[in-house]
Amino acid sequence: MDVYNPSMIPLLRKRSPFTTTVGVLAVGLCLTLVLAACDPADPLDTARQQQAAGDLAGSLEPLRELIVERPEDGEVAYLYGRALVATGQPSLATWPLRRAMEDPEWLMPAAMQLAQVALATGNFNEAIDVMTRVLEEHPEDVTALLFRAQAQAHWKRSPEKALADAERVLELEPDLLEAYEPLILALLSLGRHDEASEALAEAGERLSALEGSARSLAWHCSTSAIFASEGGDLEETRELWRGCLEEYPSDPTVVMNAVQFYAANGEPGRAVEALRGAVAQAPTGREFRVALASWLRATGESAEGEALLRE
Repeated sequence: MDVYNPSMIPLLRKRSPFTTTVGVLAVGLCLTLVLAACDPADPLDTARQQQAAGDLAGSLEPLRELIVERPEDGEVAYLYGRALVATGQPSLATWPLRRAMEDPEWLMPAAMQLAQVALATGNFNEAIDVMTRVLEEHPEDVTALLFRAQAQAHWKRSPEKALADAERVLELEPDLLEAYEPLILALLSLGRHDEASEALAEAGERLSALEGSARSLAWHCSTSAIFASEGGDLEETRELWRGCLEEYPSDPTVVMNAVQFYAANGEPGRAVEALRGAVAQAPTGREFRVALASWLRATGESAEGEALLRE
């Protein structure tokens, strides 16, 4: 529409009061819509979009402000905790994730995120507590049962509970082969070595048949080597570790258990070699770099170890 049209002036002069009122209302409505369109987007929606696009670091600062403004919003707390985890601040993520768990809508995602953090940092008591809370609401959730079994098995305070959870996982979902890890650890903690050996063999057969994940296969390789070591056959154990490291050179379970074996048997050169291979395959792996630097210092190569950490 033209901004100025002289031909409309006579019509404007002849308008009735009703017409004038309608016009004023229309103009007011238009101004309202224009101003609404100019309002900034909801920062929560922006944070959602950033995280969906993979920019969790970028969402951190807006969410830090939002959680102060909306302390009872479960989604804000969950997204903030998730961003903290993604940016390497898992210890700070605990309280927002705990807060998010208070919202029934965000209980599951927040609890699962928190349990993964707890397992990764060795806070097994927290993982057990959080998964128990989930299982009160969802008693047959296999992921919650698996996480609790893993925490119980590694904590080693209640191996019988770890065994019960792991067996329940395999009852509910027989192809969830990750359950064999806490199952075997629990059996070993209970002194039931023959059953643990049978379970390990069964896990190997099923992993091969179902084409298990690389992580599961690496775990099975590592556990087989540990069993051989406990049996006292050092040559067989060395051969198993050599094969595991060739196949899974940057798997943390394989590498760190192999290093532990070499350390226990007075083979620092092999330990350094395993860690060098892990750093080469996973150059951003902090755990490998720190361990390698420690070994280099211990074997008289302090300068190289310091350079590795500086890099």
